[in-house]
Amino acid sequence: MRREFLLATGASLVVPALLLAAEGVARLVSPSPCPQARADEMMGCLHVFSPHYGWALRPGIRLCPAAGCVSVNADGNRGPRVPRERTPGGPRRVLVLGDSVAFGMDVADGESWPEKLARPGLEVVSLAVPGFGTDQELLRLEREGLGYRPDVIVVGFCLANDLVDNALDAFLYSRAHPKPRFELGAGGALRLRREAIELSTSRRAGVWLAERSVLWNVLFRRGAAQTASEQEEHWQTTSNALLARPEPLVELATRLLLRVRERGAEIGASLLVVAHPTRRSYQGEAPAWERALRERFTREGLRSLWLADAYRAQGLDWKDFAVDGTGHLNARGHALTAEQVAAEF
Repeated sequence: MRREFLLATGASLVVPALLLAAEGVARLVSPSPCPQARADEMMGCLHVFSPHYGWALRPGIRLCPAAGCVSVNADGNRGPRVPRERTPGGPRRVLVLGDSVAFGMDVADGESWPEKLARPGLEVVSLAVPGFGTDQELLRLEREGLGYRPDVIVVGFCLANDLVDNALDAFLYSRAHPKPRFELGAGGALRLRREAIELSTSRRAGVWLAERSVLWNVLFRRGAAQTASEQEEHWQTTSNALLARPEPLVELATRLLLRVRERGAEIGASLLVVAHPTRRSYQGEAPAWERALRERFTREGLRSLWLADAYRAQGLDWKDFAVDGTGHLNARGHALTAEQVAAEF
């Protein structure tokens, strides 16, 4: 029995040792669990699971695709680190919330419009995270953003997907990214729903390994990518189905932004909503839901900047400032947006 016990103990130690050795060898080939920088893997590489938002930026990661290097600082934000404490008599502070458009997925470090917005007398903190909806932006404002004591809160509103994202418990383009969401109660009250991000122990363990283990990603990334690709084929169907009845989406988006404005007002910060157009609405007539959203913003007194107006005023074609139909901006688009936002202060 002693011999059997020793054999069983040895076997139980050998397996973890072999796995650790395999992980070590894998790290010699690829020091990062997320070594790829292809456009289709950027979001998965940049993100880690968050029990508060569904996902957050991976602190300290640096990826260098063809468009230029994308870096996340130690605080989990893009751009220079900004201390939370304000310097008495220091510059005005702007806090930016948004998704991949504000984050600058298609431009190098220093070229995103929040980074270009910074100038003497104006300090900018960007909390933009690729894939975020207005609901997640509100949650991040309440949990982290208000602590920066900004003078102005700028919310980048992506017309291509934010309206729909707010109604979903997962990222529109990939169901592999669950998220919290709000639903409207009586009198337009917002109720937070967190069920989608309350993961089981086994699923949390899988997420932990996927975020940290090179070996795990070598073995399972391809299958996961194929699954995500299959899921993403259906995003347009989901979007069309929800936009067929846009009134609840417009109401929810408006209520979320009103909450952002209320929370900002508590610390003396004003709100500016920056609406990014889609190719379809920019090149043709804006859909009815977009016109309804714009009218609702005006009725509620939500200060907003509709970038389509600014781009048209300069006689720009879509390809002059955007790289795809969603509205991701090129370097020129980010520079133009920074100019337009700065003019609002």
